[in-house]
Amino acid sequence: MTYIAFITVAFLLWRCGITLYNYFSRPYLVFDNNVLTTPLVAILIPARNEAHNIRNTLTALVACQYPHYKLFVLDDNSTDNTLAILQAFQQEHPTVDMTILQGTTLPPKWLGKNWACHQLAQAALQKNPEFLLFLDADVLPKKQLIEAAVQTSLCHQVALLSLFPDQIMQTWGEKIVVPIMHYLLLTLLPLRWIEQFSFPSMAAANGQFMFFDAKVYQQYLWHEKVKNKITEDIEIVKSIKSHHLKAMTLLPKGLIYCRMYLNGNEAVKGFSKNFLAGFGNSIFALLCYCFLITGAYVTVFYEWHLLGLIACFTIICIMNICLALLSQQSILVTILLHIPKILALCIIALRSIYVKLAGKNTWKGRKID
Repeated sequence: MTYIAFITVAFLLWRCGITLYNYFSRPYLVFDNNVLTTPLVAILIPARNEAHNIRNTLTALVACQYPHYKLFVLDDNSTDNTLAILQAFQQEHPTVDMTILQGTTLPPKWLGKNWACHQLAQAALQKNPEFLLFLDADVLPKKQLIEAAVQTSLCHQVALLSLFPDQIMQTWGEKIVVPIMHYLLLTLLPLRWIEQFSFPSMAAANGQFMFFDAKVYQQYLWHEKVKNKITEDIEIVKSIKSHHLKAMTLLPKGLIYCRMYLNGNEAVKGFSKNFLAGFGNSIFALLCYCFLITGAYVTVFYEWHLLGLIACFTIICIMNICLALLSQQSILVTILLHIPKILALCIIALRSIYVKLAGKNTWKGRKID
């Protein structure tokens, strides 16, 4: 009991330390109004059954008013009216340099999104852009986002800049489940270390926003390298580091938003598809993590009674305050929903293990192997 209690508290202090580091190191994307470089950016959006999102994303992109871009959208064999919405938007905005692509049949040993991104890149590279910006079809970019990404990439000479968008959450289910993404990211990995250290273990990225140096991408074809990886964003960062190049992952602080899911049940299913992969497909590591953030606190109470739990709760509150400030969320809601969030995390973990072992991992009508 004593050893488990010590490990539990040490793990909590370690995660709190990482959270505090992330807060005080301010890992934000910053825009400098004095720099006006506007190289050609190819904006690439894979869209599969995104009829409820895609128009809002395209409208937000046009409103960004970045002066030098080409837009490529790929309809990835959607079964809804995504393609019709794309064609209507193109007709309504004749001044927008927009190309609509129709995705081809998914080849063997490729995952759907990776193949869609690869097709988009092949089409965009023919136009000789300086940067490739991959966006998901449910994000809402704001003014100065692309300028800030260009400036940061040029200043730091990175092969990839990735962002974790600020999340829009409307239902209580979303407010419980969606913050798990930032909870894991900001308590387990110092974001500034991704750029500073070459270790592959220091890898995190978000496929919702991937900003590549086009020349480097053309040389390595990153999505082809990770064609069968479900966590393709993280694997791309690892591959970049293995080639002695630099990657950077930041928070946008209001420059891009996303509503990932429409309710808690949808969020649980969405997170389950790659949750285990985020732990290196190690069921043991995932179960140990879940135990240390839940049941292990029984040993803390056994060894140090109520005082020990109060101390742990105080540390958890400090973590949640930092997390809320970093992710642009309510401090009070973040603290009050901590226990439901941890329970949801464990449910997602168990579901992720089940669909993996049962071979039932699917997303948007496709089986994920």
